[in-house]
Amino acid sequence: MVEIVTERLRLRPFQADDLPAFVAYRSEPKVARYQSWDTAYSLAVAERFLASQAGVEFGARGEWVQVAVIDQVSGTLCGDCAVRVVADQPTTAEVGVTLAADRQGFGFATEALAAVITKLFDEDGLHRVYAQ
Repeated sequence: MVEIVTERLRLRPFQADDLPAFVAYRSEPKVARYQSWDTAYSLAVAERFLASQAGVEFGARGEWVQVAVIDQVSGTLCGDCAVRVVADQPTTAEVGVTLAADRQGFGFATEALAAVITKLFDEDGLHRVYAQ
């Protein structure tokens, strides 16, 4: 995947050095309560996640791909965006976003999702995007 750059963010594939910050925000009760995991998010789980992302391409049908959301000013991981092109509806994608609790409320989710959706529409030819 080519990086997506916005005014304040850089979206790129996850790297091994992102995992401590990834585990930290996924372990926050305020973050985990609306997600499919609990606060016992371990480094081992994060390492399996990273391994599962190897070879998964942004916009590939049927598979979730998650991209790291990096704050351009600090260079730190502040969250992630997930994208899955629906296997039997190749012009439709589901998206999601997760941000560390201290990064919520600043418009980062809106900025990241807008960039992802723009890429899906303009470069990947999709015409429908939804989130649950």
